[in-house]
Amino acid sequence: MTGWTTTMPQGGSLSWKCVEAGNDLIMPGWPGDSENIREALKNGSLKREDLQACVKRMLKVIFQTLGYEDCVSYGAQFR
Repeated sequence: MTGWTTTMPQGGSLSWKCVEAGNDLIMPGWPGDSENIREALKNGSLKREDLQACVKRMLKVIFQTLGYEDCVSYGAQFR
């Protein structure tokens, strides 16, 4: 996980560079992060394999937890 506000627009790190460095989770994330990553994939700056490795590690953590079983969505908790 990145340091908090690592990719903030005011002089932060590039999102795709965080992925390239092996950071699986950008916190808290900014609206332009996903576009920055998509553009880097498109222009070849970021290798798809690097992004896939991050995704695989995140999915492994998610599926190893029991927290997702029988869970209720965040929004549904307040209805």
